[in-house]
Amino acid sequence: MRNLIGLLIFLISSSTLANSWNGKIFRVSDRAEVSYNDFVRDVSDHRYVIIGENHMTTEVQDAEARTINDVINFKKENFVFAWEFLAYSQQPLVDRLWDSFVSGKLTGEEFIKATLYNPANNTYIPILKTVAENGGELIGINLTREEKAPVTKGGIKAADPKIVPSGYEIGGADYYKRFQESMDGHTTPDKISNYFDAQCLTDDVMANELSRISADKVFVIAGHFHTDYFDGFVSRANVRIPNQSKIVIRILDASKFKEEELMEQLVHVKYGNVADYAYFVKEPIAANQK
Repeated sequence: MRNLIGLLIFLISSSTLANSWNGKIFRVSDRAEVSYNDFVRDVSDHRYVIIGENHMTTEVQDAEARTINDVINFKKENFVFAWEFLAYSQQPLVDRLWDSFVSGKLTGEEFIKATLYNPANNTYIPILKTVAENGGELIGINLTREEKAPVTKGGIKAADPKIVPSGYEIGGADYYKRFQESMDGHTTPDKISNYFDAQCLTDDVMANELSRISADKVFVIAGHFHTDYFDGFVSRANVRIPNQSKIVIRILDASKFKEEELMEQLVHVKYGNVADYAYFVKEPIAANQK
C-alpha cells in the first residue's frame, strides 16, 4: 500500500512538471519547443544577445541571470552586460561602484541603492552577481531622466542636440500604433507624440552606445517594448551595427495569461514574430481564475 501511494505521488508530480510552463522555451520561427541546452548552444553563437523583459520580476531576472551564466560558460568569451537602466553619461560613477561591488566592498543592495535608488530593483542582483563572477563588464547605454525630460515635454525638437545621435530616425507607423495602445490611459492624447519621441530617442541612443562596445559578447537587457517584433531598439541596432549576429529573446511572464493564450504571444497577426526565442517563466492563470 505504501509503495502504491508513493507511485501515485510520483506520477502526479511528474505529470505536474510535464505540464509546467515555467522554463519552457520556444523557437518562434517554427513554434517548436526546444531544450534549454539547445537554446544555450544557439544563443552562444551570436555576438549580441538582446533580452526583452518585464522589469522587476524575480523569476524573469533569475532566468536572465541563468541564461547569461550558462551561455558564457558554454563558450568562454570576454563579455559586457549593457543595461537599459544605466546612463552612459554616468559611466565613470558606474565603473567606480562596479569595482567596489566586484571586490566585495559593496553588497548588491548597496550597489542598487547607489545607482538606481529603488530597492524594488534588487531583483537584478542575481544578474549583477553572475556578470561579476564571470568577469564581465557593466555598461550603461541609456540617457538620464533629466536628459529625456525636455523631449517628453516638447518633443524631439526640444532635445539637447548633443544627446541626439547622428542619423537619428523616429520609429515607424506600426511602432507608433503599438505605442499608442500601450500608453492608453497613461497620458493625454496630445502628449503621446512627445512620449513617442522620447521612446525613439532612447532606442537610438542605446543602439548607438551598443555600437561603441568592442567586447566579443554583449548581453543587452531592456524593457520588452524596446525589443518586441524586432522593432524599436532592435531595428536601430540593425541599422547601427549591420552584418553582426544578433539574437532576440523575449522572457514572458506566463502568470499574466491564460494557458490557451500563451502560444498567441509568440506571433502577432500584423507585427509578426515577437523574437527569435520565447522563454516562459511562472505558470499561467488557472482556468477557474479571472
